[in-house]
Amino acid sequence: MKKIMLNMGIFLLFCIYATVAQGATPEEINQAVIEEGESNFNIGIKAGTLGMGIDMSVPMGEWFSLRVNANGLNYQDTYNSKYSYVLDAQRKYKLQTVGLLLDYHLLQLRLTGGVYYNKNQIIDITRPTEDKGVVLNGMIFDASSIGELKSTISFNKVSPYVGVGWGNNVNSDGWHFTLDVGLMYHGDPKIDLEIKSNSSLVQNAIEELDADAVIEKKIQEKDLSDYQFYPVVMMGINYSF
Repeated sequence: MKKIMLNMGIFLLFCIYATVAQGATPEEINQAVIEEGESNFNIGIKAGTLGMGIDMSVPMGEWFSLRVNANGLNYQDTYNSKYSYVLDAQRKYKLQTVGLLLDYHLLQLRLTGGVYYNKNQIIDITRPTEDKGVVLNGMIFDASSIGELKSTISFNKVSPYVGVGWGNNVNSDGWHFTLDVGLMYHGDPKIDLEIKSNSSLVQNAIEELDADAVIEKKIQEKDLSDYQFYPVVMMGINYSF
């Protein structure tokens, strides 16, 4: 993650240097992107690490534009986890974000800042068998103890975003390419563990199982605490009119 942030910083500095090095006045830079009067309204579609998305932007003067970006995608696969010995556990990815972004344009390059309403989730559903179980607090529990374990990873609902991009400031009608590269700060991931215990367990065993689940939740949240930033790479096309 630190390497990604460093590369973004270098790219940002290069963009600023490339613009300043031209020695152009603000009026000259602005004239380079204005072809047919005032800036245009833009609407577009894109895809990337936030899922499938829609963009809508409106100009705010000569240098800025206000953009609304909505994204979503649901998909699932099977996986192997260090928290589980079950080979066919299901992992569901639910991506859902809506962002309000402000773009500052330098020719076709742009610097972006804003905030996302973030409902991204990762859901693991594991059903142990008699010979394959799940790990809670360092101990393995099979089907004799747990019928199903559901783990939901969620993030801060309000997630600031910074990034750089290309396009979205074209003043001629028609289709154009867009690119966004940035980071969304979603804070420390939060984990919710739901256990469906075996109906044959006695009350004391259920209480011990619940206590192990509380400890396991803290262990997993600590393991994920380094992942506070979500990398954003989105490509697409938009239409200006």
